[in-house]
Amino acid sequence: MRKAIYREYRPKTFDEVLGQEQVTEVLKNQVKNNLISHAYIFSGTRGTGKTSCAKILARAVNCLNPHDGSPCNECENCKMILSEESFDIVEMDAASNRRIEDIRNLRDKVIFPPANLKYKVYIIDEAHMITNEGFNALLKIMEEPPKHLVFILATTEIEKIPQTILSRCQRFEFNRMDSKYIIENIKKITNDLGVKIDEESLVELANEADGAMRDALSNLDQVLSLGKKEITIDDLVVDLGLADRRKIFYLVEKIIENDYKKSLKLYREITKDKVIAGVFKDIQNQFRNLLYIKEGLDDFVEETVESKKLLKKQSELISTNRIVESLNILLDYEVKLKNTQNPNILGEILIGRLIDYYEPKEDSTKIKFLMERVESLEKKLEQLKDRPVYVSKSSSVEPVEDVKLPVQEESLEIEAEVDPEQETEETFDEVNEELENIDSSEVLEEPKQIPDKKYREIENWDELLENIPGKMLAGFVDSATHKFIDGKRVSILFRNKDTRMGMIINNREKVENAIKKTLGKDFKLFIGLEEDYEDLAKKRREENIETLKNVFGKENIDFI
Repeated sequence: MRKAIYREYRPKTFDEVLGQEQVTEVLKNQVKNNLISHAYIFSGTRGTGKTSCAKILARAVNCLNPHDGSPCNECENCKMILSEESFDIVEMDAASNRRIEDIRNLRDKVIFPPANLKYKVYIIDEAHMITNEGFNALLKIMEEPPKHLVFILATTEIEKIPQTILSRCQRFEFNRMDSKYIIENIKKITNDLGVKIDEESLVELANEADGAMRDALSNLDQVLSLGKKEITIDDLVVDLGLADRRKIFYLVEKIIENDYKKSLKLYREITKDKVIAGVFKDIQNQFRNLLYIKEGLDDFVEETVESKKLLKKQSELISTNRIVESLNILLDYEVKLKNTQNPNILGEILIGRLIDYYEPKEDSTKIKFLMERVESLEKKLEQLKDRPVYVSKSSSVEPVEDVKLPVQEESLEIEAEVDPEQETEETFDEVNEELENIDSSEVLEEPKQIPDKKYREIENWDELLENIPGKMLAGFVDSATHKFIDGKRVSILFRNKDTRMGMIINNREKVENAIKKTLGKDFKLFIGLEEDYEDLAKKRREENIETLKNVFGKENIDFI
């Protein structure tokens, strides 16, 4: 019996592992510098090289003549491991050896030294399948392993591994395989086998693999079983049961043209004897490629040059909004597909849903798009949440339970640390009442308009805050929108009048003393609003206008 292609062409050195340099480079250096760990955990999606790297590492740590951290594959130890004749390299499947009894048996065996090699290596695949009791039994030996033992755990579901195990392993994350590496490997294998394969077929195999090299090679193996010396896209459609990409392209074009009759006819023709989920995926890929091409991200599209030209032409027939909305619809129906007993009917409804798309016009407003604008605005406002919120004691607002606001840790100690003699005795209500009558120009002794002034940053600001008596007052000063030295004065500016301004004005002398103590000389203190500085106010207006443009669209904003 011949070996499957993915086994026959399994990488034998770290340099042969494609697309996982972030893992292989570290492992090579550990072998070169003799810094082998007692436990590793390799995680990532299927078919990305976890088991291959585990096998290479098992040979590398036992190799008699390692080359640049990789096994030589020629020495006695390497040959023994490659031929699977060594009892010191144990591969086990945790899916079928997951019970506590299985782990206890393993634990009893690992304490014995290796028979022929330098290290005993246990490769445990699908490690997340081990039971909690099994992990507990494994924990002790991983805490205090013998010097000759190396554990390599491989898993596709790292979140199921207990933290007690993770903390005792060196963790390596394997990325999904980029299509270019899959295409490169398939080309190398087919050249070695003397088989020609066209570019369209290479792209299709890479796309169908969805980042898993093993899946791509398994599909290639199935197509090669036809015995042909030249592989075309038609062979993939017939042998793998894939949807014809050309028909998918034509189907999407009819959907864009809102031709329900032809779209439905094409859909039924494509899905005949095909897996519906695969067709859904192909339609998704088509819309995704259209989105990339539409936005000028051609490099993200794994297609031939000719296919990209056709996609470019098709993308001119559809708006970005419709592409995004179509992808949302497809994702919704993909979830529904998993729960339906009538996939064919669901697919026909999907086609109708993709055609019945509402394209908003300039003179019309759809609630859905308005809500999206509002949600975008709310996200912008989220950025302002770090500003302190103050509520008057006389406020009619009722406290809301279970709402946690961001507070500084030191604010929890305010009541214990406030000195009654240093803090003002005025209530927030009194300050708010005074605040209504505050005119910042009354405390401004120099001209307001300073358009070309260069302001100096207060470098030792933290020291100044520490010199202000009372953490509450220091917090109010620190929360100002702008704090800087302007000539012979220190300016503390707020965006709007509020309680903080009033508290600082009422405690002006304390703040001025702190400034003198910190900066070493007298500075006048100006407490005012951002609008008192024309250049800062202008900058704020420009930022607000830009935000409005981004949120509501430039075309929807009229400036008077």
